[in-house]
Amino acid sequence: MHNFRHPAALTLAFVLFTIVALAGVVGRASANGAPPDSGYPELFSWPSTPEQLGLPRFVGSEAIPNPLPPIVIPPNDFLAEQGRNSLHGDNYNSDTLNYDAPLGIDPIVSSRQLGLLAATCPTVVFDSYGNVVTICIGIARVRLFLMDPHSLEVLAEQELPLRAWVAAGRPEDITTDSSGGGYFHVDQFGRALVGVSNQRIQRWEALQVKNKQWEWQLIDDYDLTADLNDPDAPLQDALPDYAGRLWFTTQPGIIGYLDENTGVVETLALGQFLQNGFAVDTDGAVYAVTVDELYRLGVNDDGSIGITWQRPYLNDGGQGGLLSQGSGTTPTLFGDRNDLIAIADNSAERINLNVYRRETGEQICQFPMFEVGGSATENSPIGYGNDLVLENNAGYPGPFGNPLETVAGLTRVHVRDDYSGCDLVWHTEEFRAQTTPRLSTATGLIYTYSVKEGQPVLGIPINGWYFGALSWETGERAFEVWVGNGGFWNNVLDPVTLGPDGTAYVGTKNGLMAIRDSGKKPKKPKKDK
Repeated sequence: MHNFRHPAALTLAFVLFTIVALAGVVGRASANGAPPDSGYPELFSWPSTPEQLGLPRFVGSEAIPNPLPPIVIPPNDFLAEQGRNSLHGDNYNSDTLNYDAPLGIDPIVSSRQLGLLAATCPTVVFDSYGNVVTICIGIARVRLFLMDPHSLEVLAEQELPLRAWVAAGRPEDITTDSSGGGYFHVDQFGRALVGVSNQRIQRWEALQVKNKQWEWQLIDDYDLTADLNDPDAPLQDALPDYAGRLWFTTQPGIIGYLDENTGVVETLALGQFLQNGFAVDTDGAVYAVTVDELYRLGVNDDGSIGITWQRPYLNDGGQGGLLSQGSGTTPTLFGDRNDLIAIADNSAERINLNVYRRETGEQICQFPMFEVGGSATENSPIGYGNDLVLENNAGYPGPFGNPLETVAGLTRVHVRDDYSGCDLVWHTEEFRAQTTPRLSTATGLIYTYSVKEGQPVLGIPINGWYFGALSWETGERAFEVWVGNGGFWNNVLDPVTLGPDGTAYVGTKNGLMAIRDSGKKPKKPKKDK
């Protein structure tokens, strides 16, 4: 299965493997839920100001909200509130939510460096108290963090099983493997639900044992080793459906579910490599995309897993996925009538945005995106109403390459009301980004995270990083605000997350940053019942 890995990662991977071998995998975090041994510093920025790179501190002007009708995604009784329970916000992967978000009003930036070489934190979710819950993935280590949502102070941390490449002895996977914690969720009680690399599904609950002192406690630990019957099948994602069945996916394409009431496990081997997350629908359907096909799956009357339909997509040697040679998109469920699904393909010269009817798999459009020779994505589309927004990630050089090689561009596409096809709404190249953008209906703005080329310092090329927003209606830039300089601020494909208190978060190569408007003292939400 691992012929889907990118050969370009091999040289770098072996260099990193040597570093790990010399440095070991022992670091700062305490195991077994113990409190952190010391505070973590802010992300390092050099130089310390954008002016030293000849870059602006702020571009545009303070945004004026242009609210949109709220998105309505049916609540899942087995997950936290839609909008704050998943990497893409919800189990539809809409990347759209109804929370307030920054307008660029004297922004306040907080950050934490959580690793020296690497500690990328792709999924940022929130527990019942409004605290940040994230998993940060290093060269070999995987750690679960509880953090203050404003200061990003680390309240508790927990070592999880080492990354799958360590056990498999496969260092070429260092920069491409997102299993074992890249995707995870928060359940209805505010607990972290994680498919870890050693084929277990775990629930972790953060408990406040003393004033301002927290620790992680393991609540559930389900071993799927015997059910998977494949030692080279690290878990990619684990997510409950609307009936409470706990679905999971693995990189070799084994998909299954666990009935927590009976302990019964059902699996189905698709025989195709799977890199992305998946979506669950109210009618019991599960949607997953492999390197070859998009699948709609469900549970048969006898409890077995059945394929309702499967649709191959173009995958003829493009770089659409970037992490694996297939689609880079987790399926997005959307539509005014709540009946559409979208993915991007991996066409060689120019990827397409593909839209289907969810019930039948009938294809509505195959819409060419971006420009010939400069078209790829590793990030799922925003889905709102009958519209989608997709970001261009062509040229993405990996976590240690030059981010300026990434091709700029975001595009909004509209699905016609009669489902006769799709049309371009707008395209912008104002942002050179490598993130999953996020839409706030409260502000009517799309939020992204981009890079600008700075003047060399002492002959060393250094880039500046910006948090920014653009209009949903027109695609015009509202503002960009500088947050830091240098590689520690590189977000390496991590998404923008909007929190319930109006703060925005972005995982970086070495930790996590947060930004909010000044003059707004965020209040933590009341604890979920």
